[in-house]
Amino acid sequence: MHEAGVPAGVYNVVHGFGPDSAGEFITTHPGVNGITFTGETATGAAIMKAVAPTVKPISFELGGKNPGIVFADCDFDAAAAGMSNAIFSNTGQVCLAPERVYVERPIFERFVAALKAKAEALVLGFPQDKATNMGPLISKQHREKVLSYYELARKEGAKVVTGGGVPKFGDARDNGAWIQPTLWTGLPETARTVREEIPRAPCARRFSAPVPTLRLSTAKRKRSRWRTTRPTASPPRSGLRTSRAATASGRRWKSASPGSTAGSCATCARPSAGPSSQV
Repeated sequence: MHEAGVPAGVYNVVHGFGPDSAGEFITTHPGVNGITFTGETATGAAIMKAVAPTVKPISFELGGKNPGIVFADCDFDAAAAGMSNAIFSNTGQVCLAPERVYVERPIFERFVAALKAKAEALVLGFPQDKATNMGPLISKQHREKVLSYYELARKEGAKVVTGGGVPKFGDARDNGAWIQPTLWTGLPETARTVREEIPRAPCARRFSAPVPTLRLSTAKRKRSRWRTTRPTASPPRSGLRTSRAATASGRRWKSASPGSTAGSCATCARPSAGPSSQV
């Protein structure tokens, strides 16, 4: 950064632990004007308490189980491409990646087939290969955590549409933390794998309009203005944001769910203190 012209002292990296260490000292110091934090909920709560006396502005990303909603009147190709990109970008290790995909019943099977085809078309390759569009997870330890959720999903009754394991390459890639892009169906709303954050493994579910987690703000569905409400089948504090779904009629809707319950930002491979939400 200095070579690029950023003055010394503008950007600093200070390593340390949280309590009674660099993290606590930085958050409570009067010379620090604002705090951003990405991690698990318990630490976020501790930071909120620490900055309260100085009323510092804060910005948190504490993990979640983000839903995507696809209506039957969508631009199908655009919706399938957009949802696939949102799910699998950055190897699925994005805090805002959709992990629950609710698809309106008339197009459910077709949409699942489209997501399956896009997942299987991803190129898991070396970074120097221009054809590569999917890399490994951040570590083998994190891969084991993800695989444990894959096994749990099967026990909870999931149908594996594609993926669900570790790819074999027969070359140096076998030494990396690779995992197959995965798509599930058939899980109930109460399943842990539908409620807890897992990268690169969305669960697709059907719905009949109006969506259970949405309600019309006008008397008629065709007026197409939707307002989100808290899901009745989800934990009291579930998910971070609702992903957009491409629709031909241009419905407008907003994120409803507040912060997640105590849980890691699992897509970013950060430590977990408990569950968050579902796909």
